[in-house]
Amino acid sequence: AATEVDFTETPVAQPSYDDRYHLLLTLREAIPGFGGYYLADGFLNVYVTGTAPDTDAVIEEFKEIYPNIGDLEVRIVPAEYDIAQLIAWYDRADNAILDLPGVTYTDLEEATNRLEFGIEDETYRRAVEDRLTELGIPLNAATLRITGPIVHLTGSPPSPQRS
Repeated sequence: AATEVDFTETPVAQPSYDDRYHLLLTLREAIPGFGGYYLADGFLNVYVTGTAPDTDAVIEEFKEIYPNIGDLEVRIVPAEYDIAQLIAWYDRADNAILDLPGVTYTDLEEATNRLEFGIEDETYRRAVEDRLTELGIPLNAATLRITGPIVHLTGSPPSPQRS
């Protein structure tokens, strides 16, 4: 039976950008075709391209990296993209997309096996899609979310964010 993840036992600092991607690439080395993961409904949902790996082996690899993960059941979810490809595209797109007007954030969203970009409204969609095409990144590898403009709460100028 699935159990809930207990992260209260040991406080864990949020990994840095480089550490987060290092951990994902480490999982890719152990799980061929690894494309990301997410926790939902007591399951560890793992994106994999190609042939599904043994779920017991997958949870053991996760426990090596995340010792407090508990005894979750694993579901393999078909992935379109390997995590290494997504990371390469994200590294290529990050600053190039953030430099565009109307972009509010960028993220490699391993929970959806996609890159994700926030835009203020629909008028900015075409510019982001054109830039992704220029960079050689397939449009179906990216999700654009309408966020509205960044709001000035502190009086300081807003800036786009990396997730």
